[in-house]
Amino acid sequence: MKNVLSTFRTLLFAFALSLPLISQADNHMYLGPEKPKSFNMGMYQIANTSKVNLAIVKGATARMTILIKDENGTVLHRETLSKGTEYYKRKFDLKEMGNGTYYFEMITNEEVITKKVTISTAREQVIALEQ
Repeated sequence: MKNVLSTFRTLLFAFALSLPLISQADNHMYLGPEKPKSFNMGMYQIANTSKVNLAIVKGATARMTILIKDENGTVLHRETLSKGTEYYKRKFDLKEMGNGTYYFEMITNEEVITKKVTISTAREQVIALEQ
């Protein structure tokens, strides 16, 4: 059952990541005021955990910086993808950072995309009833 769920999540993630590519396939000659994105990304938090999956598809000639910041703007993690890297996939575990709001920033020369993630783990509470 665990393998089935894992396979289903992987397929769902791959489908979600391919949606922007499918939607841009027909408008390759688009000349409007907005230029196409320099990369496509998919990111989701695994339910009831502090884990976040991130996948990026970018051009081989573009560099990218990935930052994780806290609510105050302090950089907690920095990672640079070189020009030759086209595909990137990583699972981040924010458990050690504790509960709070965090921001993932994907930065290229052309654009910056920021995604917000809120971590709130449930704590066990003991309730005593008096009779």
